[in-house]
Amino acid sequence: MIASFYAACLTAGVVMIFGSIAVLDAQEKPKLDKQDLIAKDLAERFLKAVWKQDLDATMQLVDVPFFWDGVENIEGRDALKGKIAGLLKRDRSKIPFETKAVHTYGKLPQGFLNNKDGKLVDKILDKNDRIVHIEFKPPGRDGIGIMVRLRADQAKVVGFRD
Repeated sequence: MIASFYAACLTAGVVMIFGSIAVLDAQEKPKLDKQDLIAKDLAERFLKAVWKQDLDATMQLVDVPFFWDGVENIEGRDALKGKIAGLLKRDRSKIPFETKAVHTYGKLPQGFLNNKDGKLVDKILDKNDRIVHIEFKPPGRDGIGIMVRLRADQAKVVGFRD
């Protein structure tokens, strides 16, 4: 009888612990608002177009000025098209990806961008635009931040950072 009481207490404790972990896990993932969902969808469509090596589809999703991986802000569409054409030469179609987070630019975690990148991005994004963090699979591979400018009637990809 005492043994079954201890077993019941142990089982209840394990259920409480794992239940608490599940609740914490659910709380750690912030709910995405409408703007976050628009940015997430656009970033994923952008990567799919790049993965398909479809220059026309990729160009429909982007706008200038465009933050090019910490190197420069590209001002003209023709220059951007040339850079993207070079990017599409590498076949990435077998690399799966997953969106890990969507950050509002004005509320980025400390240290997300270095000073040089921050100065370039400040010229492209305002505080309400988004950066979508994408992780490549398998886990442990590098990820990418896709920058999305959100305006009243449209959203455009305006940069990326490896």
